[in-house]
Amino acid sequence: MTGSSEATITVLVVDGGGRGRERAATRIPVDDSSMTVESVGSVDAALTAVTDAEFDCLVSRYRLPDGTGLDLLESVREADRFLPFVLFAKEGNERVASDAISLGVSEYVDGSQTDRYAALTDRIEAAVADHRTEQSLRESEQRYRTLVEGSHDGIYIYRDDQFRFVNERTCEITGYDRETLLGMSIWDLLHPEDRDRVREIGRKRRNGGDAPNTYGARVVTAEGETRYLEFSVQSTTYQGEWAALGSVRDVTDKRERERELAQYRTIIETVGDPVYTLDPDGRIALVNHALAEITGYEESELLGEHVSILMRDEDVATAQRLIEDLLKTDDRRTGTFEMEAITKAGDHIPCEDHVTLLPGPQEFNGTAGVVRDISDRKERERTLRRQNERLDQFASVVSHDLRNPLSVIVGRLEAARETGNDEHFAAIERSTRRMERLIDDLLTLARDGRRVGEVDPVSLDAVVDRSWGTVETGAANLDVDGDLGVVPADGDRLPSLFENLFRNAIEHGPTDTWNAPRSGDAVEHDGGDEVTVRVGRIDSDETTGFYVADDGEGFTHDEYDRVFDHGYTTATDGTGLGLAIVEGIVEAHGWTIDATESRDGGARFEVTDVSWPT
Repeated sequence: MTGSSEATITVLVVDGGGRGRERAATRIPVDDSSMTVESVGSVDAALTAVTDAEFDCLVSRYRLPDGTGLDLLESVREADRFLPFVLFAKEGNERVASDAISLGVSEYVDGSQTDRYAALTDRIEAAVADHRTEQSLRESEQRYRTLVEGSHDGIYIYRDDQFRFVNERTCEITGYDRETLLGMSIWDLLHPEDRDRVREIGRKRRNGGDAPNTYGARVVTAEGETRYLEFSVQSTTYQGEWAALGSVRDVTDKRERERELAQYRTIIETVGDPVYTLDPDGRIALVNHALAEITGYEESELLGEHVSILMRDEDVATAQRLIEDLLKTDDRRTGTFEMEAITKAGDHIPCEDHVTLLPGPQEFNGTAGVVRDISDRKERERTLRRQNERLDQFASVVSHDLRNPLSVIVGRLEAARETGNDEHFAAIERSTRRMERLIDDLLTLARDGRRVGEVDPVSLDAVVDRSWGTVETGAANLDVDGDLGVVPADGDRLPSLFENLFRNAIEHGPTDTWNAPRSGDAVEHDGGDEVTVRVGRIDSDETTGFYVADDGEGFTHDEYDRVFDHGYTTATDGTGLGLAIVEGIVEAHGWTIDATESRDGGARFEVTDVSWPT
């Protein structure tokens, strides 16, 4: 019914018809830029007009053809209690004015006064101005009321320790209805242990002191439950006096989630194993200190990165297949696979990854992983395999290599009894020596198969001299190329490495002895004639270490691929275990050994990946 632009006032005049209607409508001073006037002659016409169009003000005579201005006012007020209504009553009196006021008239103008039309115009403008102001206030009040009542936070005003206003959310948080809250002291709502603290905050705010605007406190609800609330309070004026305006939010569930999160975080950090979570795109969302420590990254360097920063591509593919399998099953959420963790320095660490699907609203919400370093387990597995291999080798030596010289001894003893020829005893002696050497090599191989633990600085020059002195070198020569220096090693096991390399070089020296036919009856030989064994350091951009080379017969191309095999030998009385012993000692130190041809056509053994002390 009401409404127009702020610059224009639209007026409907109900004048009763005839010359009076025309006179009343035309005598209102009209400024085209501020006021427009329409007129009708009856109550019914006026009601139809205000239904079909919008007016800022309605002006009515008291006497109308089908009733009175009061009848019209009563009908209009039933439809719109705010539309400005001015009663212009020439026939009016105090009773008419009183009835008009009772029915909600906006202005009453005595139509009998001399300046009645100027007064009418003033009253129209005043009524419209008041209406527009009140309408704006009502709209503002409605907006704020909607915001306050619809707020997720509780909103309240208190003064003199009493609530003066509370919204519906405050009632929901506390469990009390509005009437009860407005009738109780604000301090009765607070938890007893928090009352003094919050009261002191309120006192400082009331006195203009340094009081925090936000703080936390507990309340006791109508059901007796303790809830944690977060308050935001500031000073305001209410009905002309100081008051406090506050908003409050229930953070009980948030605090509980934070407490649980802190517990889980503590567990994750305390468990000791590296832990991570990934989002559905495979990007790292959480890592604990253990994972950062094992990989060498800072936590901040990993967050948001794809998991491939820590895994090989083949491991990422394995994880994806595992996740796909888990998503296909309803009763299994966890799986395990082996992978290699890649450190910031580029090192690879054998690990076992226990993967769990994260719960959430989507079919796939990401994964959590617990990583376990299985380097020790892998080493134990390798050690067990080596031990099993050695057991097989020992069984082979005992069942075959020891059986041959034992058969020679039995046969020669029988022949000696029959003939009494002393030459049989020489053969028996050679066979027993071979058995003795086989047993010694077996014991050495068993001892040197274990992993080197602690190492000490060992002088290579001293080890080489001592090892050369324990080997039957014959006419062989030792040539040490410069100062060999000190190497971190097991000083008890390193000499065995050189002894076996020296023995190998001497046994394969330039002698015709080795052309003798092989048989179970081993052939005694001098060996080592004119062979020269050289020992020196290896220092290059690629690697560091040492070598042992000779100018003997060496090996064929095919033999270089087999020289470290257990039981392989080209010497008539060789055990086939010497170079296997050498390889075991090298691997136990974490070094690498290769066999190749020396510059003089003999054999050259290079031990590399040796870390020389700086």
